[in-house]
Amino acid sequence: MTASTPPAPPTVIPRPQHPQTERAVQRLRARIADATYPALATTPPLAFLAIELGVPTEAMVEAVHHLQQTGIIASYRRGRAVIAHGALDQIKRSDNALYVPPGAKASVRKRSLALAALMRQDINTGAWPQGQARTRRDLAELYQVPPHIVAGAVQALKDEQLLHVRPAIGAWPLPAPGRAPARWSCSAHIALVAGVEQALKARIADPEFPGSDGLASEVLATEFGVSRSTVMAALQRLREQHLIEGKGKKIRVVRRVAGQS
Repeated sequence: MTASTPPAPPTVIPRPQHPQTERAVQRLRARIADATYPALATTPPLAFLAIELGVPTEAMVEAVHHLQQTGIIASYRRGRAVIAHGALDQIKRSDNALYVPPGAKASVRKRSLALAALMRQDINTGAWPQGQARTRRDLAELYQVPPHIVAGAVQALKDEQLLHVRPAIGAWPLPAPGRAPARWSCSAHIALVAGVEQALKARIADPEFPGSDGLASEVLATEFGVSRSTVMAALQRLREQHLIEGKGKKIRVVRRVAGQS
């Protein structure tokens, strides 16, 4: 009886040294994975590709050389890259090495990548609509996983330009195929306003919420990492719903959110 050959150990793929290069690698891999640039396709000139992916041209060139070494890019000539025939298979094999920070435990890595795949599917199918903000707690409850697993998955999808993330508001899907537009868009502003609105609704549902002391636009803008105009637009929505009244330092809660106490 012939002894079976043991499986070869997984190939260790070196991580790019510069953060901008790693960002370019992850974003180009995401474009290949979602068939924006399918197997055997030729990319635009790297200068234009760098603008599309929001990275410096030098980082884009280094990223293409890195992906060529890993078998995802077949060739690079005349300023353009050709996607390898087996690029998708190679991406699947190299996911762990490319997405997970050094020192992460294998179990955490696998669970974060598995969750990222589920979230990516929900984004691509529209089950998670563009502009709908979800907090880390929302995602942990929805997918029934611990918050640290959610954090790893969200970071991976943020690096792919599938998600936009704001502290204290949450994450929401970016529009495809551009993902992260070069200029601030109206839809992004609307999503931010909606996220702040939902966060404030949750706060004023608490009977012990301090009212005007907790609704100062300057303080909220700093806390949420948004502009005052975004906070003021969210407060105006709450006024229209008769949840608050007044302006400036004279804002007070007039009705608690229905179904919450």
